[in-house]
This record gives sequence, structure tokens and C-alpha cells, in this order.
Amino acid sequence: MKLISIEMNNFRQYYGEGNIINFNKNNSNITVIIGENGAGKTSIFRAMIFALFGISELEEDSKNEKVHLVNLHKLEENMNKKVEASVKVNFEHEGKKYLIERKTYSLMKNNKEVISSPDTDVSLKIIDENGILQNREITDNDEILSILEKILNPKLKDFFFFNGEKIEELAKTDAKSRKTIKEGIIKLLQIDNLELAIKILDKMLNEQIRKIKESSSSDLVKKYNEKEENEKDIEKLNNEIDRQEDEIETAKEEIEEITQKMKKNEGVKKYISQKEYAVNLKNEHKNNLRSKQEELKKLLQSSIGNLIIEKTIIDAEYHLKNENEEIDIPEVLIDKILREKQCICGRHFEDGSATLELFKSYKINHVQSPKLFEEWKNAIIYSKAKIDGKKQELSEILSSIAEIKEKIDEQTTKIERYTEEIKQFNLSSESELKEYQQSLEKLESKKKSIETEKTLNLYKKISLQRKVEEIQEDINRLEILSEKNRKEVKKKQYIENVKNMLVSIKKTYTDKVKKQLAEEMFKIYKKMISEKDRDLVSKIEVDDEYRIDLKNWQSISILQDISAGQKQIISLALIIALSKLACNENNTINVPLFMDTPFGRISGENRKNIINTIPNEMEQWILLATDTELTKDEKEYLYATNKWHNLYELEQSEIGKTKIKNIDNIEGYLIKGD
Repeated sequence: MKLISIEMNNFRQYYGEGNIINFNKNNSNITVIIGENGAGKTSIFRAMIFALFGISELEEDSKNEKVHLVNLHKLEENMNKKVEASVKVNFEHEGKKYLIERKTYSLMKNNKEVISSPDTDVSLKIIDENGILQNREITDNDEILSILEKILNPKLKDFFFFNGEKIEELAKTDAKSRKTIKEGIIKLLQIDNLELAIKILDKMLNEQIRKIKESSSSDLVKKYNEKEENEKDIEKLNNEIDRQEDEIETAKEEIEEITQKMKKNEGVKKYISQKEYAVNLKNEHKNNLRSKQEELKKLLQSSIGNLIIEKTIIDAEYHLKNENEEIDIPEVLIDKILREKQCICGRHFEDGSATLELFKSYKINHVQSPKLFEEWKNAIIYSKAKIDGKKQELSEILSSIAEIKEKIDEQTTKIERYTEEIKQFNLSSESELKEYQQSLEKLESKKKSIETEKTLNLYKKISLQRKVEEIQEDINRLEILSEKNRKEVKKKQYIENVKNMLVSIKKTYTDKVKKQLAEEMFKIYKKMISEKDRDLVSKIEVDDEYRIDLKNWQSISILQDISAGQKQIISLALIIALSKLACNENNTINVPLFMDTPFGRISGENRKNIINTIPNEMEQWILLATDTELTKDEKEYLYATNKWHNLYELEQSEIGKTKIKNIDNIEGYLIKGD
């Protein structure tokens, strides 16, 4: 579908007749429409879908506000008289030209109440490839809708009209965004017919099970019911998981909002953050110090005796340095050893032990004993080694304690310095930041709690799914044993086989499509993102739940870490990639892309890349912007593409009265703008 022109007569803000926009001047595929907010930029898209499908409301319209299609000034000038508003759309598709006109009527009462007709008048003319009008002018609305739906499904209308805020919405991971993406994939790639067939088979299957249950054994009926209950529980868990994912996404948005507010006080935030880090580090060092002090205490308790007798052991070692030397053990020492049953090294002797008996013998005979000498020497060597080891361990602990104390002193100095820096700022800023920080911590805690609950529900879901599989095995076994229902069971199995086949086909196809979508998105994203950010993303994925995810080179998800502008680029990449997947055999995307407030939060270099990319990817690109949104730079980038030849300004003589002005000389317009 390629738009040729649109004409609006007394439609919305467009007062009077002859408000025309041509989209294909000089074979251009970029049309720029500049107007102030409220001048009627969005009404151009509204006019198009009204003419094509008779739809008057857009997704973003307030449900409590009535949408008036007939110009209010015209109605007021013709009080109590019926006033006509009309839209004519001229487009071509697959070599044929289509001219559609739709009219609506309203009148204004003296009390300013507007009465609008629920019906519209519509006509369609089709001109073939040879320029010949086909058959007749069609005026039946149902017939026209049937023709147009084959060209552009009206359910997809919002998928190709985006304002800045809506573009960003697509990059979120909540249930609403997943549903939008899923619907886009299903509708654009015509998977909905397959889904409809599966739903029909589901109904047939349930009906067949009902028939079998009516004449089956109690065991089989029980198993059927048990399976149904578990499947209901799985569905409840799915809904709960969706709700939790929405809550997690909401929490993430609130966290982002608070984070942005905190950035307003970035100066004081920096010092508060550094101070908090220093406090946490100091506390960590204190914990390490307490741990080391406790370790020292235990070491001293276990080795104090050995350390006290160290000099005695050293003296003994000196006397024993020559192992051939014979010694005469003083009788007083022998008596002490026998009385306490303990060697000078601290070693205890049991009653009846060989060593103790040796000392007794020495006492009796008072002779030198080579065996006792050897035992004593070994004991002293062991004790000295043990003392040396304890001294080394003690030295290491004391050294660690000294290092930790130095670190504590270092952080204390930093904390004092940061505190002084913070005092230079307004104290209310610190107080405000603390409130933000507290809110942030609460939200982080809430998010973590919900994520934990979600994980538990996922485990429950897996457990129930396994249980359903086990029940199904029991059902299969009982069905085989059921002679009475053999015929009905075979029918059920046949329906199940057909359904499973379609489910398998759908899964294989959608898996392939999601992979292609992710790969195409990645290619387009790389073209539109700035060079400095190009390597941040190494892969884009679309998972089974239709969530878009970005992975860095470590395969870590970074979707929540990228800026709002980058998220808009991701959404644009999604829109273009979806269009390419749904393109015809000539690889031409045949859907025009309308963008209101086109660049939103997108930065300069990215804007240039987008302007250079979209005209080469889309059949038509229609930008609706204010003069401040479309700056001199963007206009020059657009002009440099050599694909921009359509420029219009929306001129308001007063609110609600807009006329369309065609700017023929774009180059002159740009020079004048300088």
C-alpha cells in the first residue's frame, strides 16, 4: 500500500475544503508535516483510518472524551444545520489505484451540544494497471471493508502509527507490550488463522471428552476431572505470573523515575554515594577486624602454655644439641614428672605407659637411660616446632589486624572529607536524596520479593505441567481398557493428533519467525545506533513469551540498563523488522510508517542514523513534528537523503482552524530557516 494523497474537508481541525497532502511528489518516500501541538498532525492519520475503515477513535484517545469529526467552527457557523465532513484517500497497491471517499455528518444545537450521525457514506473506485476504471463505483461498506482488509488489516492500524511515547512502550517487557508484539507478529504473518483452527479443535476435543465422560468408568472420569483442575490451576498461575511481571515492570519504571530525579542533585549525590560506600567499606573492615581479634583470642587460649615454657624448651634443646651427650636428670625433676605424670614439654603420661615406667626405673636405679634421652629429645623438637608454628600464625594475625586498622583509619578520613563536601550543598538536597534513596530501597526490595514469588510460581507451574503429563498417561491407559467407548476414544485421539500437528507446525513456524525477527531487528538496530554504543549490544532475542531482550557480549540482559532513546531505537527496529517479515515477494514493505513526535528522547547522532536508515527500509515515511522537534540538523539530514520532496506546514488562523500549506522549495525553506 502506497499513499498518493489525502484530502480533508471540514474534518477535525481542517477548516473548509481543499486541505490536500500529496505523498508521492517526485517519487519521494519521505513526507514532513510541521505544525504546532493541536494544529492537527495526529488528525491526518485519524483521517486516513476513518476514510479506509470508518474508524474514528485512536488507541490513545481518552475513553471519557467524545471525538468530534466535523470541524467545530463550521458547525457553529451553521447552527442547527447538518454539516458534512469528508476525507478522500488515494493510494496504489500491486499496480492498481484506489480512490476512497468517506463522509460523516453532524449538527450543533443552540446549547452547543453536537449531534453526530452514527453512519457514514462511503464510495470506492478502483483503477487497474492500464488506467481503466474497474466495473463500477462501490458504495457498500461491507464490500469495501472486505477489499481493504486484504490490503491492510484494520487491526494493524496502530502498529504503523507511533508517537514518541508509544514507540518507547514497545521496548518494555510487561504483559501489555508482549501482547502488542505478539499480535503484530500473528497478524502481520497471518498466524491468526492457524490459531483459530487450534481453538476450534480445542472446542471439538472438549466436546468429545464430555461424550466419553458420560459413559466412562468412575476412574477415567476422575482422571479427566483431575486433569481439568490442574490445567485450570496452570492457567491461574499463568495469569498470576503475568500480573507479577507487570508489577516488576512497574517497579522498574518507578525506580527509573526516582533515579532520574536523583540525577538533578548529581553533585551532592556523588558525595553521598561515596560517603555511603566508605561507611559500608569501614563496617566491612570492622567486621574483618572483629573476626581477626576472635581468631587471635582462640590462638592465644590454645597455645599460651607452650609460649610460656618456650625458654625452658630452648634451654633443654641447648643441652640436647649433641645426641650422644648423656645427661643426669635431677632427682627433683624426676619426682615432679612422676607426681604430675607430665613431661616438661606438656606431654601427659598414662598409668602403665612405657615412658612412665622408664622414669620409675630411673628413679629406682638412678642411672642414665639412652631411651629416655631419645624420647625427651623428640618431645622437645616437636614442642619447639609447634611453638614456632604458633608464633608464625600469631605474627600473621597481628599483621592482618594492623593492616585492617589502617584501612579503617583510611575510610574514616574519607568519611570525614565527604561529610565536609556534603555540607557545602543545601541540606534539603541531602534530605530529599535520602527520601529518594529510601523509596528506591523499598522499590528494590518489593521488586526482589515479587521476583521471588514469580520464581516460586514458575516452579509450581512446571510441577503441575508434569503432573498433567502423568495424569494424561493414566487417561491413555484407562481409555485403552474402555471397550464401551472405544469408538469415541478413537475420535478424540484423532482430534488430538490433528491439534498437536497444528500446534507443532505453529511452534516451528513462530520459532523460525521470532529468530528471523530478532536477527532483522539486530541488523536494523546496528544501522541506527551511534558508533560509540554499537558494541553495547551483541544480540537481540525474542523469547517464547514474545519479550524483546538485549544481550551484551557476556550474554547478560541489558534492556533495563539502556537509555529511553535507545529503547525507542529498539522499538523502531522492531516495527521495521516486522514490516520486512510481512513484505511481499518483491521484498517491498508496503505499509506507510507514520511517526508523531518522531525523535523524542533520541540523541543527535542516532537521529542522523535513523534518518539515513528508515527511507531505505520503508515504502513511505511520514513525519509529523513541531518546528522545534525537527531542528535544522534533522532537516539537513533529511534533505541529504535525496528522498525528501514533500513538505507541508499546518497554519492555524485560530485554534480549531487549520489550513495546509505546501512548501514547494524545500532548499529555499532550509536557507530561510537559517
